[in-house]
Amino acid sequence: MKNIFKADTLDEAYRKVSQSIDTPIAQLDIEVIQTPSEGILGLMKKEAIVEVKLPNKDTKISQPLVEKKTTNAAPDIENKLEDTNINDEVIKDIYQKLDGLLSVYCLDIKIDKLHKKNENTIYIKLIGEDAKILIGTKGYRYDAMSVLLHSWIKRRYNKELQLEVLEYLENKKQKVKLLLEKFMEDIEQFGTATSVEMSGQYLRIAIDLIQTAYPDKRIILKETRMRRKTITIDDRLDEL
Repeated sequence: MKNIFKADTLDEAYRKVSQSIDTPIAQLDIEVIQTPSEGILGLMKKEAIVEVKLPNKDTKISQPLVEKKTTNAAPDIENKLEDTNINDEVIKDIYQKLDGLLSVYCLDIKIDKLHKKNENTIYIKLIGEDAKILIGTKGYRYDAMSVLLHSWIKRRYNKELQLEVLEYLENKKQKVKLLLEKFMEDIEQFGTATSVEMSGQYLRIAIDLIQTAYPDKRIILKETRMRRKTITIDDRLDEL
């Protein structure tokens, strides 16, 4: 007779076995079917699964004690969240999972700010002496981290992400503002403008800045070479 036991860790699975079967574990034939894995930010997480072959049919199985799971919330979570976000379950859940991920690595990186920028966007700022490691020489690590966190937050909470590491995102915004100066001037003067070619984070920042400045205008994206795009606003098209 075979029995399956599942738990977050192998130790917990073995404990369930010992609580359920009135036979010393050493005398049982236990096979690990699946080793546990935390995954990344709760994605692709795997629990421990063990299969127990009972020595004889007289061995009794009792229901294991159900342990109440407690959430290991960061002790300073209320100090990190803005007043409007302290009781927001989505914000608290993101904070606890991200804080848990960062605590795994031997790096000085911590959450400085985490709140809802608006109903659809989560803002996260990471700081610390080792935060530059997340940026990398040309920002490749930042882009990878941003995509990873965005995929998780979009999939689990259906929210967009704005990730800041030190002042990296703010510095990018200032560069994009300079790139859009002529664009903004043309819109005000002629009602039509086309931006320079952009891609990646620069393109996303540019779109956000333009939408904020002109919420009622229609934005047109045109793909150019090397997967880069230009942004166009033309008041004449809105009148058609």
